[in-house]
Amino acid sequence: MTNQAGRKNLNVFILTLSTIFFFISNSMTSQESTHGQTFKVLLGERPLIDLSVVPSEAMEEGVILVKFKTEYSDHFDQFPPRQIKNGSWQFDIQAIDELNLRNNISSVEQYFATSAFEFTEKHKAWGFHLWYKLKTTTKSNIKDIVSQYSALSELAQAVPEFKKILIADPEQTKNTEVLTQHDLERLVSNDPRFAEQWHYHNTGQSNGTFDADIDLPEAWAIEKGNSDVLVVVIDEGIQYSHPDLVGNMWQEIGYNFALGTSTIMPGSHGCHVGGTIAAVTNNGLGVAGIAGGTGNNDGVRLMSAQVFNDFNNGGFHIAPIWAADNGAAISQNSWGYTAPNVYDPAVLDAIDYFNTNGGGNALIGGGITIFAAGNDNSSANHYPAYYSGAFSVAATNNKDKKSYYSNYGNWVDISAPGGEILSTSSGGVLSCVTNSGYAFYQGTSMACPHVSGVAALIISNAYGQLTPAQVADILRISTDDHYAANPNYIGKLGTGRLNAHKALLETQNYLTGTLKPVGFSAKAISTTEIQLSWMLNKNNNAVIIAWSQTDDFGTPAAGQNYEPGEIIPGGGIVLFSGKSTEFLHEDLSPATPYYYSIWAFDENFVYSDARPASESTWCPHYPLPFAENFEMENELPLCWDQEFKKGNINWEVGTGNNESNPPDSFDGNKNVLFKAQQKSDKGKITLLVLPEMNLAFYDSVELKFAFVNARRITQENDYQDILRVRYKPASHSEWQTISVFSDDIQNWTEASIILPDRTSTYRIAFEAESGRGHGICIDAVSVTGYGIVLTHTIIATAHENGSISPSGNIMATNHGNYPFLVRSNANYVIESLNVDDIVVEEAEELTQFEYIFSDIVNDHTITANFKLKNCKLSAASNPANAGIIEGSGSYPYGSEVSLLAVPNEGYVFKRWFEGGALSDENPVTFNIYSDRNFIAWFTPIIHLLQVSAQQPEAGSVSGGGSYIHGTQVSISGTSNHGYEFSYWTENGEIVTSDNPYYFNITSSRNLIANHDTVMWTISAVPDPAYGGNIEGAGIYRHGSSVTLLANPNTNYIFKGWAENSVIIDSGNPFSFIADDHRTLTALFNLKTGIKTYDKQHIFNVYPNPCNGIFSLETSETASFIIRDLLGRSVLNDETTEGITRIDISNQARGMYFVEIHSESETKCLKIRIE
Repeated sequence: MTNQAGRKNLNVFILTLSTIFFFISNSMTSQESTHGQTFKVLLGERPLIDLSVVPSEAMEEGVILVKFKTEYSDHFDQFPPRQIKNGSWQFDIQAIDELNLRNNISSVEQYFATSAFEFTEKHKAWGFHLWYKLKTTTKSNIKDIVSQYSALSELAQAVPEFKKILIADPEQTKNTEVLTQHDLERLVSNDPRFAEQWHYHNTGQSNGTFDADIDLPEAWAIEKGNSDVLVVVIDEGIQYSHPDLVGNMWQEIGYNFALGTSTIMPGSHGCHVGGTIAAVTNNGLGVAGIAGGTGNNDGVRLMSAQVFNDFNNGGFHIAPIWAADNGAAISQNSWGYTAPNVYDPAVLDAIDYFNTNGGGNALIGGGITIFAAGNDNSSANHYPAYYSGAFSVAATNNKDKKSYYSNYGNWVDISAPGGEILSTSSGGVLSCVTNSGYAFYQGTSMACPHVSGVAALIISNAYGQLTPAQVADILRISTDDHYAANPNYIGKLGTGRLNAHKALLETQNYLTGTLKPVGFSAKAISTTEIQLSWMLNKNNNAVIIAWSQTDDFGTPAAGQNYEPGEIIPGGGIVLFSGKSTEFLHEDLSPATPYYYSIWAFDENFVYSDARPASESTWCPHYPLPFAENFEMENELPLCWDQEFKKGNINWEVGTGNNESNPPDSFDGNKNVLFKAQQKSDKGKITLLVLPEMNLAFYDSVELKFAFVNARRITQENDYQDILRVRYKPASHSEWQTISVFSDDIQNWTEASIILPDRTSTYRIAFEAESGRGHGICIDAVSVTGYGIVLTHTIIATAHENGSISPSGNIMATNHGNYPFLVRSNANYVIESLNVDDIVVEEAEELTQFEYIFSDIVNDHTITANFKLKNCKLSAASNPANAGIIEGSGSYPYGSEVSLLAVPNEGYVFKRWFEGGALSDENPVTFNIYSDRNFIAWFTPIIHLLQVSAQQPEAGSVSGGGSYIHGTQVSISGTSNHGYEFSYWTENGEIVTSDNPYYFNITSSRNLIANHDTVMWTISAVPDPAYGGNIEGAGIYRHGSSVTLLANPNTNYIFKGWAENSVIIDSGNPFSFIADDHRTLTALFNLKTGIKTYDKQHIFNVYPNPCNGIFSLETSETASFIIRDLLGRSVLNDETTEGITRIDISNQARGMYFVEIHSESETKCLKIRIE
């Protein structure tokens, strides 16, 4: 994910008189299995950390992090750490327990344990459950304690925890100044402060340079953001209620890892970062975000992973894991360590986890991690930005110059606007802050979210179609060249300054036509060799590479095949054609720039667009005598360099100090000079570094130079600069001081210094510190050696298909180091390497190996042999348990190989992926030319479950639909009134009477619910019993017709039918449809007309109590009023002689009064509703 020019990954051997010492800095790819599941584990390099040179203040006090070896994975399930009565913590591992007691370990916690998630088998495959955090109360040096634990064989690692810091605004300026001029030529957003966001669209506002911006308005014409893309901001908390952010927040908001709670505590730094990425654009409020959408809350989504708050920090090793598991595609980070060259292994593991398992559905094969380079104005190795798993971002101002605070180095991937708040606050980056406000900030923290925002636009525009490596590649190759404004930082600010519009155009190129090769890079490996490397596009198309020394290239003609040596029309000599992924350009001139272009082409020789790369060969070791008087150049001589220790004052070529102190050069017309330009330059320090020299052959070496260091005297003060002469014996050593010149030297003065510690890789530097004097001038620099020392010969030989550098007969002395770099040609590896009669087995199968001879007392030989490399073919299934892959292994370069995807039950093979969709052939057969990693994509078999009722009127069914193979499903049959469920049938056969019916679906099915009709019992009785008989009672099928006939006995007449004591009908016969069990009463009266229950002036209500429906029986015509307890009329009506059915069920429960008025009397009856 990173420009690797500055991140060496070599196997280094140092050969001394009697012992070989080595360190290995490597990366690891593995397939880890837990409980039958296989997970990909990809770990980057973990270089050694020399704790002896790390300041104690860079470490958390009293904290040791330990990781147990994998064989202890099950141990802690049975024996979790516990604290015993004496206060000591025990792991039930003797050696650990003894150290815990000796070092007063006061607490133990599982380092990756969190309430944000539970450990999964995938987490265990990565070994996260094996990390523990120990705290000690002892005052002993934490380095000594770490050393004790590191010696234990039970532990894989033991390290201190290094302090982290937010890469905050170096000036802490939070000015909310609003410009008075809003006269942009073209406003593409109605956000009222868009005109102040020069970093998006620079028209020269705030004294900036026209077009020193990311071309965001042009990019918005292509893409404005996709709400399915999720960006995690690992920072302070985001104010999720901010009016300009709330519409683009992730629905779950985030998690506070610093406090271990889901409550986010907003911070302005986190808000500012989030606003740059996805403040809601075009909503008529505040500012615009890069991927903030169209104004309809449709921008990319922000996930807040809080690791900093006002009083502590934490969770840096957990947040990336949580974010990956929750579908984040981009990890935005603006934090780092307090010291260079340190890192927490657990944190890098978490970054690797995100890079492998993040991405959600938006990216293929993982997520992309983006880091701010840091605000130390340093080229040191500042982690995590320096890590190869991070995409690192430096900062520029509104004139496209490196911001004064920004870190730099050949490990930086890209630059982006970070702003400068010096003369005006509006030169900073404008975005959101807490309290729903806005402010100008500066820093690489502000540059980094510009890159995350543009990455989000890229992913939005090609959702689900790109790999993280392709996104990183698009960002790098689409930049604007800003090195004309940064001549002293060539190659140290990445490929250029971010350009959103070009990035989206490049994205569209990825999706159409012949696709470009991926990740083209050039890296010098010696004074005469440049290694070219790339990846084939997803269609595995062959490539051609052309080179030039002028950076002028034409375009290959469609339909024409080019061979090495041919010239591309318009410029460029073809160097390579084929399907390899690397090429060594040899026999080059030292210290010379070379330019390259690569194209992919298909079987019809249709060529892709070009990808460029460039590199300069190494400077040679300058022989003695060495002399330089600066007469040949207007810039610093070839292979001279600068290191900006503090500030950015340049050494330059001029005459005297370009004024009058002194007015002339010492020798000739030119010299080099260092001089302050303004008051703020006081205290700034820059080193002028001479080319590397070989001093090992001499008994004595003398450095001579002429210099002026004139004091500047004013009425207020005297100002004096300081000159130091410094050296280091090797490139990785620290600078050491030889001499200091801090006196007032008004005239040219010659100095002579005998150099110490003479080596074959010696560097000399003039370090100037500004005191605002007249400046420091240097001229007539010479280095001369005296007295040849005893020498020995190292004979270095490389057989065909590889090289060793240097080669031939090399003269060496008994002091100094002599490195030899062994490299194979493209498609070859080291077969064997012999140092004298010793076979160095560690070199076998590698493509490069470095040896360092030291303390030499004899002649030596080094011989390298090479063979055709084997290519590793890896394959995994997705999902992990969906199938097995046959054909993985190691194969000779160019051989034909096949992969067969065998699906497990319930899955079918869909297609092969390698960075993108590749092929749906199975097996897939091809010739292998490089290590390749395939993913077999399986999809679950989907079964159709159809359910229906045999009689639609009998009831309904549920549970039908489409289901993944093996899913437990349930189906239910619900009966309508008059029906009851009986059983399920399939293909005419009874399956089960279970309802609901549960089963695991393994095929498509069609099940029918069968219902039986309910049989109702119809009963009928006479009243009085001797009044007559009834015909028609019995058992009836639901829905059938029932007819009851009442036959009165002698002297009786039929009066009517009653049910539940209520007269319901007077017809005879009485017919109805059977829809329930029923009992009816046939009422008979004596023929005399006197009812069997008559009494004179009968007034009666029944049943009583009732449910609101009752019968009123009267012996004569009457009127009646029903009242409640308050006397309010509920019903007022009339009735005739006989039985009247009354319904007041709409009234509340309680007591009611029935007032009956007839000619003969008035009566009041009570009725209760229950």
